[in-house]
Amino acid sequence: MVQRPELKRFADYMEGILKANDHKGGWDQEDNDYLLNYLMGEVEELRQAVEIGDEGRIRKECSDVANLAMMLFNNNEDL
Repeated sequence: MVQRPELKRFADYMEGILKANDHKGGWDQEDNDYLLNYLMGEVEELRQAVEIGDEGRIRKECSDVANLAMMLFNNNEDL
């Protein structure tokens, strides 16, 4: 499957954010409530970034939201 260029750029940015936070440890031991509350906080930060029109912060907060959604997905994936 060929990745869309937009998706690859976004995924690469997400990976950069994850790598920058590797020192915090993983997310596989976090429960759904913790991750969902964290996600909702990041959504609020994204809303604020959009409200003020800060493009750099919008990109970062989009990545944070996506990474937390990925963590929830990962922790609930039936392998």
